[in-house]
Amino acid sequence: MASSKNCFLTLSIVILLVGCANAQLSPNFYATTCPTLGVIVRNTMREAINRELRIGASILRLFFHDCFVNGCDGSILLDDTATFTGEKNAFPNRNSVRGFEVIDTIKTRVEAFCNATVSCADILALAARDGTNLLGGPTWQVPLGRRDALTASQSAANANLPAPTLNLAALISSFSAQGLSARDMVALSGSHSIGFAQCSSFRTRLNNDTNINPTFAANRRGVCPASGGDTNLASLDVQTPNRFDNNYYTNLITQRGLLHSDQELFNNGSQDSLVRSYSRNIAAFRNDFAAAMVRMGNISPLTGSNGEIRRNCRNQEETNEEDTEDLNALLMSWSHRQTDSDNNESNGSPLPLSSASIDDKFISNMEEEEEMAFELLHQMKNTLPSYGLKLNAENLLLDFFREKTKSGISKKMAGSFDER
Repeated sequence: MASSKNCFLTLSIVILLVGCANAQLSPNFYATTCPTLGVIVRNTMREAINRELRIGASILRLFFHDCFVNGCDGSILLDDTATFTGEKNAFPNRNSVRGFEVIDTIKTRVEAFCNATVSCADILALAARDGTNLLGGPTWQVPLGRRDALTASQSAANANLPAPTLNLAALISSFSAQGLSARDMVALSGSHSIGFAQCSSFRTRLNNDTNINPTFAANRRGVCPASGGDTNLASLDVQTPNRFDNNYYTNLITQRGLLHSDQELFNNGSQDSLVRSYSRNIAAFRNDFAAAMVRMGNISPLTGSNGEIRRNCRNQEETNEEDTEDLNALLMSWSHRQTDSDNNESNGSPLPLSSASIDDKFISNMEEEEEMAFELLHQMKNTLPSYGLKLNAENLLLDFFREKTKSGISKKMAGSFDER
């Protein structure tokens, strides 16, 4: 019954791998598989902000525009090709969203340390947090474990991203559709404490709205004439455009909101009291903003075996379907490895994963189990990385032997793992 024992061991290891792949978001998701991730992201963001202060706001907006279109899945990072239409040229994004080169740099550096391990979606989430914090904003624990989308939707981007012309009711509805409250919406709008907007997004407000400070409007018309200059920039926060603070809310109270949608938050409506509160209490704003960012980051993430891990954030992995078939064939071949006597007992049928269990009685022959584990490990390591499901198989196997054998892992096996 030795190979039955082997089969149970193999299936147990497979279950461990699958369980890891199906884990939910956690700040510690890469603690063992990519422990340098946080340092790489923060250092790269610091370099980028030192070159251009505006880039922190750009990355924050990039994350927002990713999450509001079918969830936080890195779909906004995909380039258009001759056969694929992404989200970059959707109306709210065209010639507007930016910061892709910074994400590319982070991804390249992360790949050098942790190949095919960290998703572009998670990199974007971390970069948004660090960019905000480096400009004076709060920090927060970012739940990780997202996977990258296999596709994108320009139509969803056009439909889901809130326009700068929306009124308060439409803004609340837009955020509610993503599972976010009106309070979340007001807090997240505080991201307009940093960054700039193009003239085309606020020209109508300057010339048509009546709830606007006349001096402020006249000043902004110098940047944004009645015609032309569509891409001219003006700071969203007239006081401290490169410092994340609560002056944005003070501006709204004095009718100095740059966008129509900004001023709608304070216009004799249901959110006036919250705007006043944030303008007076920066700690409350910072706490609510951080909590709302976590909630936004949890919008429909791809986890487990869904999606992929891109090596290049701009491109879909080309071999996803073929490699998935290879892995499935590998696991099936292992589940069929039985002796002739075992075949007579089981009629050649693979053991179902749902019935497999880990039990000490299946590990009486350590030498034999080690050889099988190494063979499985080699085949999995050669297959999983090719489509982004690279898991820490070594650690899983080590933990398996440590926890499920009385004698603990043998010196031979530990030494062999070190060599690998």
